[in-house]
Amino acid sequence: AGTIGSFVITARDSFENRRPGGDTINVLIVRWNVKTNKILDVNDPPGTATVTDNSDGSYSTTYSITRAGIYQMQIQFGSVFGAGSPFILDVKTSAAELSKTYVYGQLIQVQAGRASSAFVQTRDKYGNNIRIELDPNNSEGPDTIEFELCKTIGTDTPELQLALNAPCKGGVAETSIGRRIRYGIGADGKKVHPSTGEFNYGLYKIIFFPYIAAPYKPR
Repeated sequence: AGTIGSFVITARDSFENRRPGGDTINVLIVRWNVKTNKILDVNDPPGTATVTDNSDGSYSTTYSITRAGIYQMQIQFGSVFGAGSPFILDVKTSAAELSKTYVYGQLIQVQAGRASSAFVQTRDKYGNNIRIELDPNNSEGPDTIEFELCKTIGTDTPELQLALNAPCKGGVAETSIGRRIRYGIGADGKKVHPSTGEFNYGLYKIIFFPYIAAPYKPR
């Protein structure tokens, strides 16, 4: 996402002769629903690519998409699809951005000895859910997600906390707690988003259960 993609279209006639240029070529890019094999949102206007006529039968084409996801690219000669299109594009995300990542779930009312769940949705700088596939050999996912229940929270800077490997910013963490992290599991317990049919990219489910009843601050 956010990078510039490019390709060249070469126009030929029915006898495979290269055309001199001057053709009307449009490139449309629409978000695609892999579950229904249709446009994801008919009210969402399609994106377009910039097509430059090189006056020799070739057309330089560039495009940039900041919204990650599955797209269908249509290359139109006049009103007719051509060049083997439509194609499916899988636009990946850029690096995770902490300021765009958010947490939700059972973080206020938690009972000792009972499992509670919290969710971490990682996102890139464009607000896209981080699109990394599930590794069957690593159910916890590609990122390192740390979850703590803190009795007190200190004032250590991130650099000092990293250097000292100190929990709760130098405060006191509850150690009598069980926890497990699963990647791609939604609140409904499934790995596929119900509306898009896609995997729950960038989503981490934290299952935790403190053994001792006490006031804590999740972190």
